[in-house]
Amino acid sequence: MKELTQFELGYVAGIVDGEGCISIMRRVARRSYGTYHDFTVHVTVGTTTFELCERLMQWVGGKTYYPHEIRGNRKPQAYWVITRRGEVRDFLLALQPYLLIKKEQAKLALEFCQLGRSICPDMRANLHGKMMELNHRGVANETAISQAPVLTLQ
Repeated sequence: MKELTQFELGYVAGIVDGEGCISIMRRVARRSYGTYHDFTVHVTVGTTTFELCERLMQWVGGKTYYPHEIRGNRKPQAYWVITRRGEVRDFLLALQPYLLIKKEQAKLALEFCQLGRSICPDMRANLHGKMMELNHRGVANETAISQAPVLTLQ
């Protein structure tokens, strides 16, 4: 990752907060000696502006994936992704002070990066579960709805 200015870090943090996803992914690996769960950490940004993916690759590294097919009348969407644990760690450490929305996800991802690959499978699974809760779509619970401020138009 190149040395980014404070402006660039703030800009990228805004992109990750608004268009990105910080996740711990679980995959099932089948081997001759049995089946096991493997966990990896990812930072992804999805966008219809391909230039943004190119800029993120210049500044941070990672890879860009372009669409293979376009569904209906949707714009083609590209994805910028970093998955190497060291790159994710360095990226999130630099971005952490600037993140607003995804600060907790970054904290969990950094904790995951500290565990190492084969150490603490239960802790890795626990962090995956916590990340799934943070990234869950929709309304978290009924209490959040009932306590939300109501705007009255007159």
